[in-house]
Amino acid sequence: LASVIAAYSEPVAVPATQLTEESSDEERLVAEWTGTLATAVEGERCKLRRRQAALAHYGCGVLEELRSHAEKLQDELDKMLGDLVSKETAALSALATLMREAAEAGDELPHALTLDGEAVVVDESLLLLPPPPPPAPPPVEEATDSLRFNVSQLAALGGQLKKAASGHLIRATT
Repeated sequence: LASVIAAYSEPVAVPATQLTEESSDEERLVAEWTGTLATAVEGERCKLRRRQAALAHYGCGVLEELRSHAEKLQDELDKMLGDLVSKETAALSALATLMREAAEAGDELPHALTLDGEAVVVDESLLLLPPPPPPAPPPVEEATDSLRFNVSQLAALGGQLKKAASGHLIRATT
């Protein structure tokens, strides 16, 4: 911007015309207008330099304001990133503590553990171990009846009959 201002710092050189008493009206008119126009051009140049200086001052102010906003934004982003990293580090530490305690106790982790940003999530819908078997049903008790054999009596009777049979027939003497 300074180079633009410096480019217009030199006034325009207007050749001076020497007028004599013998000069015609046209030459005098041209000389008068040349001087008037040179003065007008110099005035416009001065206005241009003032405008350029004002624009440079305004532009530098805007750039400084933008720079300060950018620095504030950078500071806020750094703070937010620092907070996020510290929260994620704390969550990771909590996850490592859970896993270490389970390993030291010899326990297996029943559910999946995941790290979701800054929180440790225990996914109870996903089992890492098979569920424990259900308890065995209680044994069925037979109803005892004095007129009927129970299962153990029938088994013992069947065993004696097999011993007594030498073939397909049972002898009556045994």
